Amino acid sequence: MISDLGVSMTDDTRPVHPAWLRATHWLNALAVVILAMSGWRIYNAAHFSIHSPRSTP
Repeated sequence: MISDLGVSMTDDTRPVHPAWLRATHWLNALAVVILAMSGWRIYNAAHFSIHSPRSTP
C-alpha cells in the first residue's frame, strides 16, 4: 500500500490509535445510543403526539 506521501506502508507499520482514544470513542458511541433511547422513551410518553393512542382530537 502506498500512502499519499509515496511511502510504502505495510499492515505492520500502520499507525495504531492509543487505547485511551479507542476507549473514549466507544464510550461516546455508547452515550449516543443511550441518549437516543432516552429521547425515544420521552417521545413515546408524550401526550401531545399525534401518533399516540392516548391523544384526543
